[in-house]
Amino acid sequence: MADDGQDANRLLAELQAYGRVKIALNTVQTCYRRLWPDESQSASGRQRLRFLLERLEEQGSLECPKAPHLWRPGRPPLPDHVRLRGMRADSTAVKQRDQESWLPEMAFAASLRNVQQIGAARAINAFLKQRPDLNPPIPLRERSLQIFGDEKRLDTLADARGYLLNGGVHLTDLGCFRVPQPIPFEAGPQGSAGRPLLVVENHHSYWSVKEWNARSRRYAAVAYGSGNAWSRASAAGEAGSGSYLDFIVREVGAVEIRYFGDLDPAGVKIPYDINANREAAALSPVLPDVPMYTALLKRGTRRPLKEDKRRNGHRRAVREWLGSELVDQVETLFDEGQCLPQEGLTYADLMKGMVDSF
Repeated sequence: MADDGQDANRLLAELQAYGRVKIALNTVQTCYRRLWPDESQSASGRQRLRFLLERLEEQGSLECPKAPHLWRPGRPPLPDHVRLRGMRADSTAVKQRDQESWLPEMAFAASLRNVQQIGAARAINAFLKQRPDLNPPIPLRERSLQIFGDEKRLDTLADARGYLLNGGVHLTDLGCFRVPQPIPFEAGPQGSAGRPLLVVENHHSYWSVKEWNARSRRYAAVAYGSGNAWSRASAAGEAGSGSYLDFIVREVGAVEIRYFGDLDPAGVKIPYDINANREAAALSPVLPDVPMYTALLKRGTRRPLKEDKRRNGHRRAVREWLGSELVDQVETLFDEGQCLPQEGLTYADLMKGMVDSF
């Protein structure tokens, strides 16, 4: 790709924003997904991440471990962690930090030692010195462009809770907020209000379910989850506004949110993790669509789980999210090293009435 170097440096900026030298692989992958959510879901996403890490290592920006046992198996293998170079502020950055006239609310920045964070803090300090009108709050990327001349810089700096610079500043202090990620959905036919909203993980199954719903009136709407991408649509936006999923609920008159995805450890853990975030934001939980999963267990096509997906971390998610009606069958499925792609429940099955009523 023509912009390999630019993409590598975007990933580097994400990693540097954590202010640490040693960055674990799960954090590296989180940064990659945040930058390229669609690509990270594709089969080539892992290869692309490996390529970008190699590019950064070649340019001297980071180091990957040398020992073979510190690499995670896969195609291709990925390092257990990376170590960033040049993370401590040089004398120029320290001098700029010490000479800065910090506002009282930015006084904490006088102790920052990370060169990236010092630069960001100085830009924020300069912005706040102008005493800008922060009401009404505006979307994060609009504010980021005003402060840094880069609409994506605050994406890199802010953590999942909206804090940046080691917790010294919150997005609300800058008069901005994350905008809930939109997802495609199709409202049910007339008379389907008062039914659930169903999120479907994969796009072929999404088509099948929405076409079936046009005749069955089972759901107030059917939304396309796009793998794990819908997790961003389930997170709260500005205080009190809920998420894009909650917007759909209001728009179509749905009574609750349900989910139907692959029966594999990742497919179960996605809604489980989403519910943890929604609970923290006082939003209603995402529920499993038990009749759909029951039909999939009866009619689906089993496939072997890949080695890197055979993890024990799914057990709590299975028990707490899927619940007593499905837990025994699903745990047995996983223990046998098997999974069920949701595509095993076909459009023909749906049209033949293979799914029980609620």
